[in-house]
Amino acid sequence: MSRNVTCACPVQASISGYRDEILEEAQRRILGDSKYVKHIYGSEEAGGTSVFFISDVPFEKLGFVAAPTQPLPALTANALGDVPTVVLVGGAVLSGLYWITQRRAQVALAEAQERGEIVANSDTNNC
Repeated sequence: MSRNVTCACPVQASISGYRDEILEEAQRRILGDSKYVKHIYGSEEAGGTSVFFISDVPFEKLGFVAAPTQPLPALTANALGDVPTVVLVGGAVLSGLYWITQRRAQVALAEAQERGEIVANSDTNNC
């Protein structure tokens, strides 16, 4: 196994390398020592991650949650697929509301001018 052992861990508890090689090493360590929990946390959780944990303490006691085995992008794909539609429809609705409010303001101004309440383009200085 070609692995890079981190300098801070002389007992090789933290290793890095190719995913398959690290999974093989974790499996070898679990089978070689009966004190380990018979599960590699991260190998199947969330569709399989790039960080693996083995432990002699149950993962639930360490604060690890039972993550879904389904890949997380599959869970978010439906919501993210609706974003363009929401943005386009929301933008169209907001544009329509803006046009309506501006049109109402223009109509109110024109009606006020017809009644003589507002003088258009007045050159007088109202100080």
